[in-house]
Amino acid sequence: MTRQLLLILVLSAFSTTVFGQFIGNSYWDSKPKGKIDSVVETKYQFNDNDTTGRRFFDRFVYMFNAKGQVIKSTEHSMDNYFTLVTFYTYDDRDYIQQKQIDVKDDKTGTLDPSSMIFYTYTPNYQWVKVDRHWTGKTKPDSPTDFVEAIDLDQSGKALKDSSFYIGTLQMIRRHNYNYNTKGNLVELDDAEGNLGILPSKTYLTYDDNQNIIKDEYMIHRGTYNNVKELIRTYIRQYNYSKVDNNHNWLVKKEYVDGKFESITERQIYYAK
Repeated sequence: MTRQLLLILVLSAFSTTVFGQFIGNSYWDSKPKGKIDSVVETKYQFNDNDTTGRRFFDRFVYMFNAKGQVIKSTEHSMDNYFTLVTFYTYDDRDYIQQKQIDVKDDKTGTLDPSSMIFYTYTPNYQWVKVDRHWTGKTKPDSPTDFVEAIDLDQSGKALKDSSFYIGTLQMIRRHNYNYNTKGNLVELDDAEGNLGILPSKTYLTYDDNQNIIKDEYMIHRGTYNNVKELIRTYIRQYNYSKVDNNHNWLVKKEYVDGKFESITERQIYYAK
């Protein structure tokens, strides 16, 4: 796997964590209610509203500790011969402190270090620097290593962030986050590069169980500080057709611009 591909995966992984508390909820979707031991999510895709010919897309497995924090996750995607394995460490205030991302070769079973992510907070926990290094070392060793600066609110959720390559200080990406009174992310502003090109906005809507039911993604021309005409809008809608006794969803159907695209089946194992 190339470092460029890993960069995309790590950036994507961070973006999805904002649906929960930044301080340690590394679970990408609405966190299951109750005392959870582990969660397995398997996603299948379909073509052109075909509801029968599904194909495997990806599988996530999450392991939780007694505090309800994710301590290990694995991700295996379609057509890949590897599995990403991530280990999570927390500080005394239960804020995320370190992530170790390894790559497992599914053919040989070999587990190789890929990257380390370190979180350094200010004393009041209102700001955090995130350092990512590719080889598992504790110091930067490549121009493609990058650092991220994140402003946090009092509950530990991200308010805004910027990512830079260490070698060139070139900006990779920037985000702004807005939440509703329940603490759910409802608006995400995103832009790429130093000029903030292709600025976009994402609007999120939730049901009474805090599950996302609508995700509206809008891409514009222009820059971060000069947003121009709308280029494209993608609307994803989610339907939760099966829930358990704790009101946690077990089956999620996804529609993109009105067309049925995927189904995700979730197995939840409760702690005894």
